[in-house]
Amino acid sequence: MNIVEHVERGARLCPERVALRAGDTTWTYADLDDTAGRLGAWLRSEGVTEGDRVALRLPNTPSFVLAFLAVLKAGAVAVPLSTRIAVDEVEHILGDSTPVLLLTTASLTAGPVPGAGERPGCRRVLLPERGDRADFAALVENRTAITAADRAPDDPAMLVYTSGTTGRPKGAVLTHHNVVSNTRAKVRCTGLTGADRVLLFLPLYHCYGLNAVLNASFAAHATVVLLPGFDRGRCLGAIKDERVTAVFAVPSVYRVLLDALVAPEDLAGVRYFMSAGAPLPITTQQAWRDRFGLVINEAYGLTETSPFACYNHERRHKVGSVGSPIEDVEIRAVDPVSGEPRPANATGELVVRGPNVMAGYWNDPRATAAVLTDGWFHTGDLGFVDDEGYVFLVDRLNDLLIVDGHNVYPGEVERVLLEHPDIVDAVVYGRRHEVVGDVVCAGVVVRPGASPPHEQLRAFCAARLASFKVPRVLTALDQVPRNATGKPLRRSLSQGIA
Repeated sequence: MNIVEHVERGARLCPERVALRAGDTTWTYADLDDTAGRLGAWLRSEGVTEGDRVALRLPNTPSFVLAFLAVLKAGAVAVPLSTRIAVDEVEHILGDSTPVLLLTTASLTAGPVPGAGERPGCRRVLLPERGDRADFAALVENRTAITAADRAPDDPAMLVYTSGTTGRPKGAVLTHHNVVSNTRAKVRCTGLTGADRVLLFLPLYHCYGLNAVLNASFAAHATVVLLPGFDRGRCLGAIKDERVTAVFAVPSVYRVLLDALVAPEDLAGVRYFMSAGAPLPITTQQAWRDRFGLVINEAYGLTETSPFACYNHERRHKVGSVGSPIEDVEIRAVDPVSGEPRPANATGELVVRGPNVMAGYWNDPRATAAVLTDGWFHTGDLGFVDDEGYVFLVDRLNDLLIVDGHNVYPGEVERVLLEHPDIVDAVVYGRRHEVVGDVVCAGVVVRPGASPPHEQLRAFCAARLASFKVPRVLTALDQVPRNATGKPLRRSLSQGIA
């Protein structure tokens, strides 16, 4: 079994169908498979063997797609890295995953990246920025394309790093079976076919963009229209010019399009819309349906569930719900303390079991044991399942914040704040926002005689954290409110009652 067999099937069954469009560049399924196979042969010539990790820090261009497919063909494990994380986060992930290669571009290595070229056993290789076919000619010429390595279903296919309880990213181990089963379920639920043209502006380093959109589209032998990111004008232009039929986005994108007064004729060719990554506000859902006459199909999942776990819905859409579990997946609410199942409509921690659940966290058996019990993954989300099997999200059991689909853990941000010489104590919390999900807020206690360095502090954080983790709201506190055991009272701050 190998995830990349979906592209190989496309090359056999529909070789001339367009697999990928990016600007003026077109890749058919035959082109994509052949070049990825030749690039896989190059990886093997560079010493990459089955089971080795290969890190990908690449933009949303064909270079990412080809590198990802080539790594899988070679039987290696892909480690996608966010292009937005700071240097120390890159260093941590490289140190944890110990890749033999880091594939990146010149623009993403303009500044020093510790460990990217100096770490023993890991070399940095620059790939083309755009990823046109001509760009790869010199790299793959005179190489014979390889076919997908035959991997066991439970062999790791990728390590996708997500924030955890320590505030440091943890590598969720997703197997070939995890991803193949998940993409098949995605195709069935969404009804994707080879006739679809799928708009993809979500980051490919994120599990949503990589598995739920790119791999699912390839599994359906659809055409992916790839953009470097979300830009309203560019997206609307692509929808029209590329005859897009399916759009996958986060809630904030739909809010932006509504606020921009986008007209129904601007989206006339689109048959399908999906939202995931953060809860979709009911007001956004209703406004969208009123204007365009179509629902936004909502999905729920996490990196640790590959990510697709729940879908609303190919049969009957229920407003306010994230739907019911996908095929072969179980979801139930349990008591957060005892772990006993909760009755219908009773709130508890949502747990997930099925072929989509990760094998565990890379090199972290303690963290794995904390979230996996008898095959059930503890999501940290509070919710309930109604008497028809539909899942409703209520809150988050832990302190994890979600900003536009990206995980932000307060402890990680607090660690950076406390590195500033004028800060003696800090607490990070979230406040709900209809568009982005959570707004990152911080309360800081400054050293005696110092003034609250708000703008300086933001710049300090921006140099050390991904942009979505930098606090947007900074407040000076006399002291951080804490309970009897010393834990900060984040919820009281988020509700403005401290």
